[in-house]
Amino acid sequence: MRQLVVQSPRGRGPDVLAQAQSLGGRNLACWQASSPGGPTDVALIHIANDDVERLLAGLESAPDCQITLIPRGNLVLTPPSDQASEQVTDAALRSPVEIFLAGLQSVGSWKGFIGYAASNLPITNRMKAIASDQLIARRRQGRN
Repeated sequence: MRQLVVQSPRGRGPDVLAQAQSLGGRNLACWQASSPGGPTDVALIHIANDDVERLLAGLESAPDCQITLIPRGNLVLTPPSDQASEQVTDAALRSPVEIFLAGLQSVGSWKGFIGYAASNLPITNRMKAIASDQLIARRRQGRN
């Protein structure tokens, strides 16, 4: 499960929660708040990793939404505690959008990513050349 905090214009919070609930979101909450931009609704959502991308796609149509994706797993439990082992079974891998955003964040920008990839290209080619030279040398030793 992933936790998302969605800030939307006042009155749109229930719509955000309804969308999350339709995708199987759990432990959903919404409250009114104020921000530098004016009155707002804040929704706290816990959703399965596989559904993060669908939720984000659905929220694209909502005007002026701000989304915080917390890239750590969450254990979402509901009493009684003896059913916890059945509730904590969402062991899915990270969502594709989460992997993409984490990669982009680690290099800083597309320009940084392309620069990183280009700077490693000569090293990668050099490693391939060394490996092929070693294979040729072993083959020649086998002939002698």
